Amino acid sequence: MSEEPNVKRKVGARLGVRIAVAVLILCIIGSGAWEYWMRRYATPPSNALQTRRLVPRAAFRLDSTATPQNPTPQPAPPQRYDDAANKMLDPDYDTKLACYERPKSQVDQKLTAMLGADYPDLSQILKSDSPSHDPKIVRQLLDRLLEAAKGAAPEKKPLLLLAADAIAERLALPSITPPNPELQRELGGLAAQGLTFTWVELDGGWFYRSDLLWRLWREFPTSEEGEDAFVLLLRQGWDKAPCCKTGLDSFHTVIDEGEDFLSNRTKTPHRREVVFLLAQAYETWWSLSLVSEENREEGDPPPAAYRAGAAAAREKAIAYYSEIVATAPDGVEANCSRKPLSLLKENEDTHQRSFYCYCD
Repeated sequence: MSEEPNVKRKVGARLGVRIAVAVLILCIIGSGAWEYWMRRYATPPSNALQTRRLVPRAAFRLDSTATPQNPTPQPAPPQRYDDAANKMLDPDYDTKLACYERPKSQVDQKLTAMLGADYPDLSQILKSDSPSHDPKIVRQLLDRLLEAAKGAAPEKKPLLLLAADAIAERLALPSITPPNPELQRELGGLAAQGLTFTWVELDGGWFYRSDLLWRLWREFPTSEEGEDAFVLLLRQGWDKAPCCKTGLDSFHTVIDEGEDFLSNRTKTPHRREVVFLLAQAYETWWSLSLVSEENREEGDPPPAAYRAGAAAAREKAIAYYSEIVATAPDGVEANCSRKPLSLLKENEDTHQRSFYCYCD
């Protein structure tokens, strides 16, 4: 009889352990099921997209100063009215993007119209919004254009160089650093043709330095393509070095180069594009002078360095935006000019950051 309580105790202990293990397993399963349900079906709060303010990491990189890992340019406009950097938060996103892309799209249309018949791949590559083309085809076309430019007559060479630059922008290079032997040979071959690429850690890709645009501007400044190259260089902040390697305030350079261009080329067909870029540069100068000393946002500099000349910069921005709206009210640039013009006239900060570089 003395053994019966011991047996009962042992059985009870085993049963307790089994119950505890079963409860533990059920808890684990229930916890996993709850987490799965929350991830798949739970609705985020209505302000979930606005819990973190979006800040451009390199303002004119959007305008693309650094070539993304995807070799097809996919820039975003550098301005940030209403503290927005994408279409989810900025209702004017599409309009701003159209204004930013217009100089490049105009050049692409010109190249397609003038060279598309002789180079069918050129038209297809320039029209594509994604890197769907075989990299070998892109490289072969680049080689053909550069070779044709070597023996071309002086009046035809600028157009071929401009086309080669557009294709070089779309050249896909493997995202490998340091480059393996095969990539090193390719980079060396491109360098021998006058095209240099720099690795950009921020984007994890190789960045084309717009060498052919610089060559066009140096060697053929009075040609149509030379002026095209000028506008594209000005649009990217003049020196397209990655991650602020040439300094933060490229708007000063844009102003100097743009004003000099307009004063020396009073009949240029590119006046509207240059005036629009100048208006943005002056607007940035004025907006930077308004940054709060105490509550600066991420990427904003101390304002003291920008206050000298800021009032005059505001007046210049107003004058240039007003010119665009008055002379081409139905143009793409006018659509992007009306809102900042209204805010500038009311002396309200537009938070423009075109041609100001911030990189963390």
